[in-house]
Amino acid sequence: MATAKEPATKITVAQAKKKITDLENKIQTLKDGAWCHMCDKHKSADAFYISTDPLSKSGLTPICKDCAKKLALKVGKDGVEHEPDKTSVQLALRYLNKPFLEKVWDSSVLETENIVSGRVKSNYWNSYIKNIAMQNYYGMTFADSDIFAPIDMSTTSNNENETVSDYSEELLSSFSQNKKDVVRLLGYDPFQKEALEDQPYLYASLIGYLDSSEDANEDRLKTSSSIEIVKGFSHIEKINDMITLLMRDVRNLEKNISTIKNLEDTKNKITSSVLNLAKDNGISLKHSVNASKGENTWTGKVKKMKEMNLLEAETNLYDVEYSNGLSQVAEISDAAIIKQIRLDENDFHDMLIQQRELIDKYKKVADINEEKARILLRENYDLKSLINEHGIELEGDNHD
Repeated sequence: MATAKEPATKITVAQAKKKITDLENKIQTLKDGAWCHMCDKHKSADAFYISTDPLSKSGLTPICKDCAKKLALKVGKDGVEHEPDKTSVQLALRYLNKPFLEKVWDSSVLETENIVSGRVKSNYWNSYIKNIAMQNYYGMTFADSDIFAPIDMSTTSNNENETVSDYSEELLSSFSQNKKDVVRLLGYDPFQKEALEDQPYLYASLIGYLDSSEDANEDRLKTSSSIEIVKGFSHIEKINDMITLLMRDVRNLEKNISTIKNLEDTKNKITSSVLNLAKDNGISLKHSVNASKGENTWTGKVKKMKEMNLLEAETNLYDVEYSNGLSQVAEISDAAIIKQIRLDENDFHDMLIQQRELIDKYKKVADINEEKARILLRENYDLKSLINEHGIELEGDNHD
């Protein structure tokens, strides 16, 4: 049995126009907004970040701001927000399809933290997402992140032998020597856990403090203070680099001025702490009460190197004393002396007697030393013969 159709509801022209207007508004709302791929909700355009992907037709990020914030702040089922870290920020950026760049992360951390007072003005996520939205990062996606940069296999690091391909041969040689000297003088490596790129500066700085006084290696308190002072100056250098980086960003200089001021204040505090530490331990020459006289003269330095038993510090005195330059100086000096003293016949007679006595004296010394040399040469020859006869191998020694 067929059912009768209900008669169509008639509407007025005004009602029809209103329905059309409502539908057009809904369509426009859909066009102006987007669906969040994570919470599956349609939201207005201002609920999304501007996409940096040039292939994005909508110009909006795949997920909304709220979902990205929950990822970055590690919000769980309890709804509690946690401090964002590099890993959580990278996760949020992956869903947003925005790049993670180390330089932007570092500047965001500096902008966020008020190091002097310890107060946090915002959080790392808010600072980073603001900075990565700058025009110069447009066109970059998560695939352009630093975390996908190829690993430089030429850079190796281990406890005993560390090399970096970017270092020059001269720097590597100096770095290696300074490190060996520090370990030999202290008996341990004070910078083993420090970043490899910081170690050349640290070892080069510390070796100077260890040579500053005779008891530097025996006074453990002074040695520990010297290590802390070197680390303090290293931190100051890093802060200077950060300030330089922020000062280069001229367009955001006004925004970064408070961060720069905080960094300057921190640098001044570290500098003051380092100077006080040096003063209390008598490390700097200005405040040292035990500084040895002549310690920083050439003779003092040579004496110190001899005490350290550094073979490179030994010189061939024969070559020095009988070099052409010194021989000429000696001849000119002798001629000037003879001209000034105006010797007579009696003086010449006395000088000849003294010279004869000196000749006899040193001839005997020469004969004795010549005999000693002959005996040593003979013993050396016999020793080599014994080594060759028994086939004894001496490591690092060529006795052919």
